[in-house]
Amino acid sequence: MHLAGQDDSVVETAALLERLPDWAAFLEASIEPAPNYLSEIKRLETHARTSRPLGTSDWLEALEERLGRAIRPRPPGRLRKEVEG
Repeated sequence: MHLAGQDDSVVETAALLERLPDWAAFLEASIEPAPNYLSEIKRLETHARTSRPLGTSDWLEALEERLGRAIRPRPPGRLRKEVEG
């Protein structure tokens, strides 16, 4: 419906059509991707697949502190036992 310029239960088209009168042409236009877009897509897919949040190190650290648990991946394998001595 929004491609036809008609509102529906999800979309109100007036604001969009004011900015972009030919929405269908915009969607069909070829947009040059950023040089690193494949690596960014891979990062998004990895985080979506693992259900891990994606953000800066500072943001992840603040989130871990707020949640009270680790959310970043840990090194693979078993934890090493501490050696007393």
